[in-house]
Amino acid sequence: MSHQDNITQEELEAFDRTARGGRLDMQSDAARLGIIRSLLDALPASPAAPSLVFRRPGGTVECVPIDERVTIGRGRDCEIRFEDRLGLSRRHFSVVAEAGRFFVEDHASSNGTTLAGLVGRIAREELHECDLIRAGGIIFLFVRPGPADG
Repeated sequence: MSHQDNITQEELEAFDRTARGGRLDMQSDAARLGIIRSLLDALPASPAAPSLVFRRPGGTVECVPIDERVTIGRGRDCEIRFEDRLGLSRRHFSVVAEAGRFFVEDHASSNGTTLAGLVGRIAREELHECDLIRAGGIIFLFVRPGPADG
């Protein structure tokens, strides 16, 4: 992975303004696309199942498939755990699958969860391909590969 594949501070700040401002403009769209590309380019292969893709503090990009539910936070019972990330609650948010649809649910976290394109913190929102979720200063990319052509 080259240095250019890392998300820049400028891109993070632009995403943060987008998440808090609730409106995407061309500059924010470019930053959002840059974040998506940076995360996907760092993976060895495209995800084959609905997944969350994220960069751990320190630079490692991970891809975690979502079966029925994936919970993110500092707690030991979380599938995606960041024990030293004080901006995250013990059980910060989950992504859940319900009847072929996916939802992000905040667990009344102290610092909230945001979804690019929406104003303020969310409680529960449906996810769509390439949605960006932000919690505790970490950006999570939701990917949902379509059915293979054949």
